Amino acid sequence: MIACPVDRADPPCTPTPVQARLTVLNATAQAVVATVDTDAQGHFTVAVPAGSYLLRPVLIGGGPARRPTNLPVTVAAGHYTSITMRLDNGLR
Repeated sequence: MIACPVDRADPPCTPTPVQARLTVLNATAQAVVATVDTDAQGHFTVAVPAGSYLLRPVLIGGGPARRPTNLPVTVAAGHYTSITMRLDNGLR
């Protein structure tokens, strides 16, 4: 999990890791499968069966997620899936 105050091309924003709480949703039914807290560096591991999921931020840095956007993720059987989720904190 990384956050930037504003995603700009000039000068580019230096990504800053953040702690967050995520919900893992089944991509089809959008039912909650798991909730996971990242560490201070934004890293997390969650065990789910192979399939398609959506990651949705619930809390970012201890506060509510503003305009949370779902990140689609496909998990293959027997493999870890690495993702990078960029978050917009809403500041302009």
